[in-house]
Amino acid sequence: MHHLRALLTKERIERIDQVLARRISAIEVALEAPYDVHNGLAVIRTAEALGAFQLHFINAQMKKGQGKNTTKGTLKWTQLTRHETLENFLAEKSNLLIVGACAEGSVPLEELPLDRPLCFLFGNEREGLSEEAKEKADLLFKVPMYGMVESLNLSVAAAITLYDFLKRKRVYLGREGDLTEEEIFREKARFYIRSLGIEQSKEILHRATS
Repeated sequence: MHHLRALLTKERIERIDQVLARRISAIEVALEAPYDVHNGLAVIRTAEALGAFQLHFINAQMKKGQGKNTTKGTLKWTQLTRHETLENFLAEKSNLLIVGACAEGSVPLEELPLDRPLCFLFGNEREGLSEEAKEKADLLFKVPMYGMVESLNLSVAAAITLYDFLKRKRVYLGREGDLTEEEIFREKARFYIRSLGIEQSKEILHRATS
């Protein structure tokens, strides 16, 4: 990895170190069949900005390159996994507490547990979470609303949720991030490659090992 590091500016290396020190891997975000893909991609941008980087699109139709302007380049700094069905997603994430966002949720946002890894599950803008998702989620929570409005835009609901929960999660942890040294090393290598470009990185590593 030092071969790649040598070609990065001091400012870029420091920025990467700062970002990774604040990453939270114990919080993931999943979107079920987002109706407006741009709204879904806006959630990715917000999640990355707040320190969450493991994201999931479930049953989302998305063309290559779609939403570049919406995410402002944050896609390359996150880990986005696509799942064909809710069942596939749940099978792969059985180790996480799945918490679904819906208006009839019985648990207030501020009472969600901080002591275990969890994944926030949001539905689409038209119908919210599917009945199957509501049934299979470990618990359902609601974002507080005090006005006449009956629902929030998907990206707004996700932003409120992530800001509130990640702020409290960091207080609970007593530090800004939760990545292990091994996870930081792995992510740092990925950030270096993304900064330089995949093809250039391949060429550099090939020359270094030949």
